[in-house]
Amino acid sequence: DLAMGVHKALAFNKHTRSDFAEYAALPNYQKNFSELVQELSKNELLPQWSIATFDMQVYHWWAAIKRGRAFVPQQYSSPLSNLELEDRIMTVGRELSMGTDDYIKFVTGRMVNLFFYTCWTFQFARGHTYAPWTDYSVEDQLTYADEWDGSMNYVFPLSEIKRMKAKYEAFQIPDAEHLPDVIVLQSNPSLDQRTPDQAMYHQSFSNEIFKVWLKSQKN
Repeated sequence: DLAMGVHKALAFNKHTRSDFAEYAALPNYQKNFSELVQELSKNELLPQWSIATFDMQVYHWWAAIKRGRAFVPQQYSSPLSNLELEDRIMTVGRELSMGTDDYIKFVTGRMVNLFFYTCWTFQFARGHTYAPWTDYSVEDQLTYADEWDGSMNYVFPLSEIKRMKAKYEAFQIPDAEHLPDVIVLQSNPSLDQRTPDQAMYHQSFSNEIFKVWLKSQKN
């Protein structure tokens, strides 16, 4: 239950998925998340607005408690096609002015990949690969040569990285109607210095962990 997960995390002053080091490292999570919830609970932030966030707990709160729409839903629970999900994540990447290499690093990192991008599509071990063994770097082949299960490993094939780079380089930001209404970014090395186009968005909130931007006509 999504709502129960959010309440449980607040009760224990930690992120729902604090078993991931990236989430566990976020400081004073209960205080900062509670402040964010107060901001997102404001009446002028309508549930029919779409939110783009890569923090699982924020996503769950918006979807389960606010009953809001997600611009980037979780991959494993969404009826959207993989292509549509990828386009939406690329839209956010472009809106945040990510270069190609930064974007690839961001989406192939486990926090985005596992929950919002490909889930477990690219599990990798000697006993199971998404692509032929030769479609992986020599370094990856050597690293996982003796692993036959690999349920917790994921590696993107070289051909998939090439495809993603080519698509992102040619990708154009859609018109304003097809952009998220709300962007919530959490503290993360890939996101800390990122801001959306200030001609399109204005910042409405920030604290130790979170920053919120609203589309300019949404005020």
